Amino acid sequence: MKKGLKIVLIIILLILICFVIFNVKDKKELKNKGYSDDQISKFYDLDFDIDTLLSLDYCKNIDSILNKSISKDELVIFLNSCQVEPSVPNDSNDNETPVEPNEPEEPKEDPFVTSLKQAKYYIPDNLDRYIAYNDGTKEIDDIIRDVNCNIDYDFYTNTKPSDLTKGYLLLVNKYNYIDETYVPNNKTLLVKGTYSLWDDAYLEKVAYDAFKKLIDDSKSLGYNLIDTSPYRSFEYQSYLYNTRVNNEGVAAADRLSARPGFSEHQTGLATDIIKNGVSMYSFGETKEFEWLKDNAHKYGFILRYPKGKEYLTGYDYEPWHYRYVGIDVATYIYENDLVYEEYYAYFCEYKNEC
Repeated sequence: MKKGLKIVLIIILLILICFVIFNVKDKKELKNKGYSDDQISKFYDLDFDIDTLLSLDYCKNIDSILNKSISKDELVIFLNSCQVEPSVPNDSNDNETPVEPNEPEEPKEDPFVTSLKQAKYYIPDNLDRYIAYNDGTKEIDDIIRDVNCNIDYDFYTNTKPSDLTKGYLLLVNKYNYIDETYVPNNKTLLVKGTYSLWDDAYLEKVAYDAFKKLIDDSKSLGYNLIDTSPYRSFEYQSYLYNTRVNNEGVAAADRLSARPGFSEHQTGLATDIIKNGVSMYSFGETKEFEWLKDNAHKYGFILRYPKGKEYLTGYDYEPWHYRYVGIDVATYIYENDLVYEEYYAYFCEYKNEC
């Protein structure tokens, strides 16, 4: 019996010690906020809600309510009004101590800018361009995507050299170019008849290895895929583009073919894939295409100019054109329904993760 009473007394003592410790801690925090010892004593005498006082900023006008009890809700209202609308000296009472107003609040950020900053692929350096591109009709994510893809500029304007330090993730498009001397470091010949329709068909080695495995695996599943246009030199691309210009005009040529220096084919990382014996223009209707579009990422390739994204890529839909970017990047692009420009702007240029 005595042992049980002793335990109860110890528990009560521990509770009292904890109470004192927390009480002292709260008083210290109130004092740090700026309240005096007399004010703090009155808080406890009047049973003010201490948690509320600690959660809100110091109120210089607190003395005006220290002679009456006040509920927790009333205390919150008073403290908030004290912070927003501080008391000012009463001109009719010269003896009253003037109360200094609180510091002016920082101007609130434009909600549109706040929404931009919360977007998934927001790039701080593009903020002014996002704002300029906004016409009041576009969704936030569309503004972010379009500007990141540079389509707030006309195609073939504001161009710059491709960043060759990105390796097989370098970007070549209508804003990023490689010069006429560029040749892939490790061109590897595709075997005619097995992997390509043509002699002298090359891919850069890392793309070659991935492409070879893709073709081999697809054949084991009963598909009949083959390359029809891998690496192209600057000179050959010039011939193809100028031929289109002469036959169809500049506008049509720019939708269907890259200008020399702006073609992914010159990197040796892109290839046009078709079903053997079927025109590339009919490839999108084959079972081979259905398999390829859903499996290319597993080998590191992306469908580079997808349907519905023409205004972002600048090219007509090309179900045959695939670009090597590595398995991880290709999988991310496939699963998030991006074009390469979107990925490159955010992860390679902004985050420098390429």
